[in-house]
This record gives sequence, structure tokens and C-alpha cells, in this order.
Amino acid sequence: MASFKVTYLKPFTLALVIVVLFQCCKVYYKEPSTIDQAIGPDKKRVKVIMNDDRAWIFDRIYYKNDELFGLLDLPKGTEKSYEVKLNQDNIQGIYLLNKGKSTTLSVLLGVGVFGAVIGIMYIIAMNSPLGPGL
Repeated sequence: MASFKVTYLKPFTLALVIVVLFQCCKVYYKEPSTIDQAIGPDKKRVKVIMNDDRAWIFDRIYYKNDELFGLLDLPKGTEKSYEVKLNQDNIQGIYLLNKGKSTTLSVLLGVGVFGAVIGIMYIIAMNSPLGPGL
């Protein structure tokens, strides 16, 4: 079996970074839910499709003074959060996050990319003009 030298640490590191990046995959249920189903403290990450086909990803949606609002999903470390007032007549559909499929997809993509990079590194090492393992 080929021994991996320091030369192969950069692609290996890149493979690990790619695996971490794929942990961001989010999958939503295909069937739309009602507003009442999407509101609640346990409902995180809600996708709202408007009538003009724009998609908004909210951290959560809620009622405030009998009006519907969505809290925008902002990057970590952002100090401010933004509320967006939603007109219920302009909403085409509300989709909840499918936590099970999101986790499964992230793991499968991560393992697949990692395995492909390791396989490519192995093939490169075996076909090196300096000999196997170099």
C-alpha cells in the first residue's frame, strides 16, 4: 500500500474542509404546511415561497400584534436580527425543515466527497512518475 507523504496533506486538508462545508445542507418537506403548523418555539428554519416565486428562509415565523412576521436567518455573529412583515395573501406555501433528511444528506455528501478525494489521492500516488507512494 502506498504511504502518503507530506505532499498529500494539502489535498487531505481540502477534503476535510469540503466535508465541513457540506454540513450546511438543508432539506425541506415537499408538502406545504399551514401557518399554525409553522409557528412555535420548536419550529426552526422555515422556507416561505411568495406568490412571485421568491423564496425566503426564516429562522422562525410568528405573530406580533396580530400580524405575521418572519425573523430572517442571519449569519452567526451578526448582532442584529431583521423582522420581515409577511402578507398572508402573498404566501404561496410554507415549508418546514426536514431535520432527518438534512442530517442524512449532509452525512452522505460528506462521506462521498471525502471518499472521492481519498480515492483520487490514492490513484495519483499509485501513478506517480516517481513510483508508487511518492
